[in-house]
Amino acid sequence: PALDQDRLTGEKPAPVTISLRELLIFSIVAGLLATLLRCYRYGFDNHLEQLPLIFRAMDDSYLAGDYFVTAGSAYGPRTYYSALMASLGSVIPLPVVFLLLTCGAHILTTFVTCLMGRTMFRGNGLAPLLGAVFVMGVDSIAIGQASSLRSWHLTPQTLAMPAALMAFWCGFIGRPLMCALLAAGAAFIHPTVGLQTGLIGLGTAGLATLLGLDDRRRTATARIFSLVMTALAMAGLLAYAYFVWIRPLAPADAESDVFSLYIRFRVPHHFIPSTFAVADWAALAAFLAALALSWKWWRADPGTHRPLAWRYLIPVGALLAILAGGYVFVEVWPSKLWTAAQVFRLVFLLKWLGLVLLGGTVARWLTAKPADGWTSGLITLLGTGVFQPFFMLAAHLIAGLGTILRSRFYGPGLNLLFVALLVPAIGAMKTLVDGGELRIMGLLVAIAVWFAVIPHKWPRVGLPVLATAALLAIVIINRLQPIPLLANGRVPILSELLAPDRHVITLDQGHAPGDAAAAFALANLPAEAVFLTPPQFGRFRCTARRAIVVDVISVTFAEEGIGEWYRRSIDCYGDVDGTGYAACRQWVEAYQTIPTERVLLAGRRYGATYAVLHAHTPTELPVVYADESYKIVGIPPAP
Repeated sequence: PALDQDRLTGEKPAPVTISLRELLIFSIVAGLLATLLRCYRYGFDNHLEQLPLIFRAMDDSYLAGDYFVTAGSAYGPRTYYSALMASLGSVIPLPVVFLLLTCGAHILTTFVTCLMGRTMFRGNGLAPLLGAVFVMGVDSIAIGQASSLRSWHLTPQTLAMPAALMAFWCGFIGRPLMCALLAAGAAFIHPTVGLQTGLIGLGTAGLATLLGLDDRRRTATARIFSLVMTALAMAGLLAYAYFVWIRPLAPADAESDVFSLYIRFRVPHHFIPSTFAVADWAALAAFLAALALSWKWWRADPGTHRPLAWRYLIPVGALLAILAGGYVFVEVWPSKLWTAAQVFRLVFLLKWLGLVLLGGTVARWLTAKPADGWTSGLITLLGTGVFQPFFMLAAHLIAGLGTILRSRFYGPGLNLLFVALLVPAIGAMKTLVDGGELRIMGLLVAIAVWFAVIPHKWPRVGLPVLATAALLAIVIINRLQPIPLLANGRVPILSELLAPDRHVITLDQGHAPGDAAAAFALANLPAEAVFLTPPQFGRFRCTARRAIVVDVISVTFAEEGIGEWYRRSIDCYGDVDGTGYAACRQWVEAYQTIPTERVLLAGRRYGATYAVLHAHTPTELPVVYADESYKIVGIPPAP
């Protein structure tokens, strides 16, 4: 029922050139290619916090002597995610589960993006496809470093993203009950993403009804009923949040010294706006400026349903107000609620709304007759990485300037002038372009144009599906038995895609520093041993399957766990005068010359029986393993 958009605009649906079935097929192709063309990773970064908890959920005896695994296995935000992964991992090998869920999440995120684009740009078959291309192809704004819409490795946010975006879309089109149900489902995987997105979707539904931005043919009784249903859905979602998450978790007091330690010392790059890079703020400003121009042109377009355009401003305005509160009530007048909410994570929703709108703008540029805007469309499609918002704004400014100049000058000649300026500009800015993202964008744009241009015959969906299936077959065959013809870079792009270290699917692949020492520990040292390791060695838990004293990444969200992590870090790695990444770098550097007394301290206080040291670190302790990078020494039992 949520796909019925008649009452959203009060009009009969305009003819659409691409059906829902074709949108789903496009989403499958684009989602698989977006995953395949990136460097997929298993067992790195956020997985160092996830995998140990999943392994404990699968086996109660896993790393019984590891404080992080024991503390993190208590009820918390990762509980249901870990339980789900453990349940699936008991039936299917866990690396396969992670790979399939990553592909599935990307496919569904692409599909819901297409649905949002189809809602906003009815009758334009290219617009929803290009919006999905931008979402899958570029990183764009990343202020707060937690705003990703897709990822090259599975995280709870990646897995929850499709349901969260679908929840918001249901709220946007006036389906509050479906919005609340989907938001609750997303919150089981990622509480913050699911609950906040659902509440914004429900707020959009309620305000749109109050302001009359829904079907104008509806009676007053129907409007009142809609408001009641929205209020009930919001009350239900808030009750779910309280009884499932807030009350059982008993979260740490955001004004306490320990929780403040986590926010202001461990992860200020997620919470504290004054620590965000100036370039990230500039990128956000460029993105918002381009978004304002796109919205102005969209609203002025004769084919746009005006109430729909005004309704779009409700979530955008709400997000900007929330982000402003994230500065005022964290930096100026600190508030427990605002600080703990980590509201800058919601930049992902602002980015999603902007990229969907950008897809419609570029589609109009590329399909306008005469084709006056193709120069701006090309500039937008060239924007990648953190510079994408600046390319996006430049394209909008050029398009606006062209609109003014074309009324006075010859149109084709003006296009030639733009091209003459564009070519050297791209040459000068080539260092700003991410080649990997550009290749993905080029391929996905080509597929989108193919779907939008080719008539309703089997080649429209058949050829992209067959080509994607053939590419997957080549990748799989090459994994089983390397193909000589494609080795040693003989085939551009394809050889890079098939490189042995391109995709890391199991823990045995993609070796990181210390993996050789971990293999020795797994094969030769007691299972109950506890290791002191370098600060960045969280992966050791997974590869060696041995407990470690502490690492800089793995922190539980409970107040006791945060305090314990800090005490262990100071005892094992020493005092630091920086915060966040700077503190981690200081610890990594200090560990290279760690004194024997500190190693012995870890043994006395935390039961460490072995230590992984750098090969050049001086020590009097007995060496049980050594290679060119690291050595393992025994720690004598405390007196």
